Amino acid sequence: MTRENRIFPFFALFLLLIIGCQEEEADLREDPTAGTLEVSFPEPVFSGNRTLDTLFAVDFDDDGQREYVVTSIDRKGTIPTNGRADRLEIYRFDTASRAWKVVLTDTLLWSTIYDLEELTGDRASELVVETFGGGNDLTSSQGLRVYTGHGKNIRVLFERPDGSPVIKRIDESTTPVILIYSEYWPEFVPHVQSTIYVSDLLSLANGTVESVRGKNLPFFRREAEERMANYQQMLAEAAIPDTASDRLDMEGTPLYVASAETIIALNEAQNREELRFFWNQQQDTLRRLLSEEEFDVLSQLYADKIMK
Repeated sequence: MTRENRIFPFFALFLLLIIGCQEEEADLREDPTAGTLEVSFPEPVFSGNRTLDTLFAVDFDDDGQREYVVTSIDRKGTIPTNGRADRLEIYRFDTASRAWKVVLTDTLLWSTIYDLEELTGDRASELVVETFGGGNDLTSSQGLRVYTGHGKNIRVLFERPDGSPVIKRIDESTTPVILIYSEYWPEFVPHVQSTIYVSDLLSLANGTVESVRGKNLPFFRREAEERMANYQQMLAEAAIPDTASDRLDMEGTPLYVASAETIIALNEAQNREELRFFWNQQQDTLRRLLSEEEFDVLSQLYADKIMK
């Protein structure tokens, strides 16, 4: 074997070692969590009727060290069908004592769904928990809680037990916002025909809760356009009654619901001129097609909105 042949295998091995080290360094650069200390989290043990719902890891404050979320439920008592947990705890590893410690405990009645969303604009995800308080009226019983580590402070950032909140990204917002719903439900109208509408938009940007409905009027104007289009369709489909008894048979009709939705949507869009125009143009038609009670309710609804 020549000197060159003896040297080549060692040279090739040397190159492979260099390439391997470079690839490992590249992998570390691509994965910002590589090399982060991970300490195993022991599953909590509960006493009495309390049992574990779920546990999962979240890096709330974007420091490379994951916290653990533990949800549990006390099985004693009445629990809604979709109720998952009535308690939420967040654990953080304390390097001084080398132990996991609870940094937040919260009571839930009751949690139903867990999700992660980036809502504050700081890259770290917030924990979003949908809640259900029981009952058949979803607008008054569906709520939302948002947990954050924004500013290196793990806390409840947003809490609302009602309003059926929904997280959504809309065109006018740089981060997802929370849609809050309200309900208009006169006594004589069946609940299935009540008017549910978006009454507010909330932003959690920079770790603060702020109403941004005034900055997102195009959203409400699109809602109003959709309600107007639906009203025109219901109007076209409505039968024209000839007698008072016919009008009474139409109590709670889709035309009434579409009219109420349109009045509310135009008001939410802060379009008072178009609201006045709609009512002045349509009130005689609605007086003829709807029952007296329905028309009186719409008249009062219009007066309440236009006089605000």
